[in-house]
Amino acid sequence: MRPSLRLAAFLLLACGPATTPRPAAPPAPEPEAPPPPAELPAEPLPLAAREGGEAPGAPVLATIRGALWDVAWTPGGEALAVVTSEKTVAILDAETGAVRAARRVRVRRQEDARLWGFDPTGTRLLVRHTPGDGGVGYAVWDLRTGAWVADEVAEDPTEPGALLAGGRLALVVRGPEREQRIRVLELESGAAHAIPREPWGGQVARGGRDLLSVVAGEGEATTVLRNPESGEVRLRIEGAALGHARGVVAVRAGDELRFHALEDGALLRTLPAEDATAVSWHGAQIAVDRGEARGERTRRLYDARTLEPRGAGPLPTGRVVADRGDVLFVAGEEAGSVLRVRLGAEGEPEPVLPSFFEEDPDAEPYDATTGMDWEVGDGAISPDGTRVALARGPALHVLDVESGEERLRFDGGDAGERSVWGVVPTAEGLITWGRSSAERWGPDGLARFACGGQGRVFGEGESLGWSVGGAWCPLGGEIRRYGQWDDDAQTVADWIAGSAPGGRLAVATPTHVLLQEPGSGRTVRRLRAPRGFEIECYEEGCSPRTGVIGGRLLLSDGVHTWIYRGARPRQLFEGADVADAILREAHGDHALVGRDQGSVVVDRDGEVVLEMAADYWRADLADDGSAIGWYEEGELRVADLPSAEVVLRAPLEGSDGHPLRVWLVGDTAVAFMEAGTRLFHLPSASSRLRFSRRIPFGLSEDGSRLAICENGRLSVRAAASGAVERALGPCVFADGVRFVGGGRFVAVNEKTRVVVHRLEDGARLEVRRSRQGGLVLAQGASGWWSDPPAPENVRYREAGPLLEAPFAEEPAARRDDALLRDFFQAQSEPSSP
Repeated sequence: MRPSLRLAAFLLLACGPATTPRPAAPPAPEPEAPPPPAELPAEPLPLAAREGGEAPGAPVLATIRGALWDVAWTPGGEALAVVTSEKTVAILDAETGAVRAARRVRVRRQEDARLWGFDPTGTRLLVRHTPGDGGVGYAVWDLRTGAWVADEVAEDPTEPGALLAGGRLALVVRGPEREQRIRVLELESGAAHAIPREPWGGQVARGGRDLLSVVAGEGEATTVLRNPESGEVRLRIEGAALGHARGVVAVRAGDELRFHALEDGALLRTLPAEDATAVSWHGAQIAVDRGEARGERTRRLYDARTLEPRGAGPLPTGRVVADRGDVLFVAGEEAGSVLRVRLGAEGEPEPVLPSFFEEDPDAEPYDATTGMDWEVGDGAISPDGTRVALARGPALHVLDVESGEERLRFDGGDAGERSVWGVVPTAEGLITWGRSSAERWGPDGLARFACGGQGRVFGEGESLGWSVGGAWCPLGGEIRRYGQWDDDAQTVADWIAGSAPGGRLAVATPTHVLLQEPGSGRTVRRLRAPRGFEIECYEEGCSPRTGVIGGRLLLSDGVHTWIYRGARPRQLFEGADVADAILREAHGDHALVGRDQGSVVVDRDGEVVLEMAADYWRADLADDGSAIGWYEEGELRVADLPSAEVVLRAPLEGSDGHPLRVWLVGDTAVAFMEAGTRLFHLPSASSRLRFSRRIPFGLSEDGSRLAICENGRLSVRAAASGAVERALGPCVFADGVRFVGGGRFVAVNEKTRVVVHRLEDGARLEVRRSRQGGLVLAQGASGWWSDPPAPENVRYREAGPLLEAPFAEEPAARRDDALLRDFFQAQSEPSSP
């Protein structure tokens, strides 16, 4: 046996792309050298794609899930932003603790998210996150419209990004020659440009009006301020910046600590530098921290206007979680405890929050899902200096700085949003699925499958079924489980291998293949398993896989493939000098089969129609079986079937190298390359478009339309030219884009929710799932809908800016029971004049 080969085949097959039917190809033109591919046209999207106005009304979960990691006050002090261990960012009312809005920005355990501050107007929030695959990202939440308007990736995790006045985001990226540059994104329009950066530059930050502060490294340090529009150097100030605020920058130059105006560079005040390491502003005070190099950290306070001394004292040794300059809050040694330290005061620090165990002797201060211990997170002092917000496990405490009196306590819950891992098109709508559930959305409303996880759809209409390998669920019915792998007894699983003739389900057992009705689970035929057939199971699943070509069943065990003629299986290539035959996919009258050397296309009789040197994971069969695309000898090739006539030979030369995979959709062939994605137009045998391989996109069934999320904006374009046909709005957190509902809609799955866009009129529907008792929510222009219909702990926020919009006294009054029907129902044809 070959367990490693079976596992590799299983994983590659499980990750294969979905394909769609392709019309019959035209006669092959004379081979010509195709023109070089153009970048996706960078034409500005119409204003409809940009954010404006105010946030629409929306149902809001009253609690959020996870331990609080970080807190930030709005500049006006009326609200707090928090981020949790579940990577959920939320806005809380500072007086009542009500959740005004929440959004999960990352979903995987190895990822992280932190607050990076508000812009000067307090209308935008910058969130720094670290994707699990490395790098660092910056996402911007517009609190006026409720939309996330940017999610940019910086080159270096050590280089911070910054929100600038005038609605700009700045961060460090690499240029064409790998040189560091500063990318400036205009948040209102989506336009972006790059400006130079000093090669020895350090942090990027706000400075004065719309200026960037770029700080030098070691040695002869200089602080450089540039105009973010032109990149022009406005000021060069001798010294390395230690801090800046309110139009002033503090730099250390020689033995002096100098304070310069950012407007014109004028020297305002000087202090002895000594061993100053940081300068920070706290209301009417400036704090200068010293002595970090020798381990004796002290602080001196000065009047922010006159620089007259205000006090001094040693800094505490524990982790400072909130700092007012003269009062610091420090995480105590006991889990969950917080101490207050007054700078220069004698005596022991004052406890303001007890430990978890002091508060509750039976406490279990850890997250049951992740196993992570609860800790004291990063807190924040209110803008007026009177309140401190302290994050402690899943709770937020707002205390009076002077008295320690608790003004507000917010306790999180278990009502976080569940992740959506994928979308599957249906004729009238779509299926959304995640780790633990799957749902069908359409004009008949919502219907649930009792099982979740990555699976397949079987049957049609109300007889739909969702299979997940060792189990399957009829629509609205109970889960049906098959035998499972047992390491102790060394038994093997019964495994749903795939489709069978007549739309049936094929269930593989060690001795038989059962053909079952997907709606009822009734076995209608029992076929004997071929001699030599074995079921190998791994953590990712089991190896059997089936397909149907020309009404005949194909069965593969990850090493060999058999074709059934009636009840009798025949092994493909039996007796030939072929070690392996791995079924990749089967459509129409043809199947793609991988061999130990290359791959082949076979017909319903098992005869070879086309031999290819390409590995089977670098080939793709059209959904109707009428064509095959593959990579061979430096070319992307497409051939009609069964004639095997090649209709496209497109060189993939240069730095692109071998494609990661090939995808064939109607009149379009796609090559996924390390250097980018290339689209080829089959009728003209030319490549028209290319774009970054990280950009999510989808193609219509005939391959003529491209739905793409580029620069955080979703649009539908002509696949042949890239011309914009419709702009659909933001798609900042897009994981995938698909045409659904027969091409009438475009669905974008965004971490924990799916946004469905109706192409006829641009209307949109947002659907999401909660951990709260299986709650499912939908939101549209006319209101909201939920299942169950009267959920607890859900409030309805009226339309308006997130910080100001009132909550409805009766959320049920905004409920629209016809929301799903009206959204998915086919629009009536206009009457003739």
